[in-house]
Amino acid sequence: MSTSSFDLSGDILEQLLRPLTTQEFLDNYFGIQPLYIPGHPEKFTGLFSRRRFLHAVNNIPASPQHTPALRGAIGRGATFPIHKDQVQHILRAGGTICVSSIHHHDQRLATMVNQIRARLNFAGTMGLHCYYSSQQCGFTTHFDARIATTLQIAGRKRWRYGATPALPYPRQNATLGNAHVRHLRRSSLDLAAWERVSPPADSTFEEVLVSPGDVLCLPAGTWHEAQALDDESLALNLFFDQLDLSSVLSVLIDEELAGDPGWRKGVAPSLDQSPEESTPPQMVLSELAAQLDTLAGVLSRIKDDPAKLTHAWNRVIALQAWDNDSPAERPPAPSESITTEDRFVATKPARLRYTTRQTVHGHAVLDVYFGAFHLELPIECRPLLVQIKQGATFRVRDILETDATPELALTTLQAALQDLVCAGVLSRWTSQGADDFWAG
Repeated sequence: MSTSSFDLSGDILEQLLRPLTTQEFLDNYFGIQPLYIPGHPEKFTGLFSRRRFLHAVNNIPASPQHTPALRGAIGRGATFPIHKDQVQHILRAGGTICVSSIHHHDQRLATMVNQIRARLNFAGTMGLHCYYSSQQCGFTTHFDARIATTLQIAGRKRWRYGATPALPYPRQNATLGNAHVRHLRRSSLDLAAWERVSPPADSTFEEVLVSPGDVLCLPAGTWHEAQALDDESLALNLFFDQLDLSSVLSVLIDEELAGDPGWRKGVAPSLDQSPEESTPPQMVLSELAAQLDTLAGVLSRIKDDPAKLTHAWNRVIALQAWDNDSPAERPPAPSESITTEDRFVATKPARLRYTTRQTVHGHAVLDVYFGAFHLELPIECRPLLVQIKQGATFRVRDILETDATPELALTTLQAALQDLVCAGVLSRWTSQGADDFWAG
């Protein structure tokens, strides 16, 4: 049964994937094999439209750092940077407009990205690109280094794609031209053996006509091409660029070893031992071996410590959400003094993460993660965090008067609120600007 409007207050991912469950999607398709979900023309009503596309383009600041966000293409050629004043001209000329990270310029799409990130506990870069194409326009055969999920908003597109990834989780995009595979910003001499792939056989491609309301999710490294069939085609691309495990482990390694001067100093300088060959002296080899022994000991301890693994998991997810923010979304300056009548609202409740930890002295504390910040709060502040996750405005007095906080002193709550404001978790609530605080 079709619905007339996309509900941003509900489970967004469930609405995108219906009739699949989110767990079925993760177990059988996400990063594994292509998934095509037929929809209905009204499926994305209320989420995005041509009017919202033009409004988002108009919101892109006219500054050099935002120029890469807007690109154009003619026919099925390569894209090139454009200014927003050129958008209508390129569309009239029968071209394509690409808006990278359009969720930075549309609050509704930002809410969508934030909710899906939190729903999946996604550790990596994610967001929404947008493509507005004229008839017969599109992109020739290529694969992306990230999972790409197309949400067709308007018009139809013919997609052809491989049944399986040609290269699971590649590190760069690649294109196919003149029967040769070319990796983005890489020469053939620079490729490792595992990165070398053969051009795809045409017979291995599947074809589908993607219409408004349809969803097509392709794993990273899957060959595909697309071409608009109607006068106008508007689509969102929900992308997931996952971190490799070395990036995840580096968070733990740095925190464990940053206090070691030997680790911080790196490789010691030395003189060549031979005029012909570059061979390090034994001293350097011994230092490297010693530091590797230190690292092995750290990794062994971490492996058997669920608390440290939990910390790394939360830290990486929170940091990636922070890195995805546009500059305007970074935390505000520290707040002034806080009274019992002050009201607060969560800036991005879906991004707040916390867990309980026992200290070495046996005391329970709360580890709180938000963006680049890791805070340690007293266990008595748990009701405050529960309130923040709900997303509603609250007064300081409301927290103190709940039955769950008999041990929470005003000074403790004030200190916690100051820390949370400084970290960007909370903003002071005002009726005039209340809508500006809500970002999912």
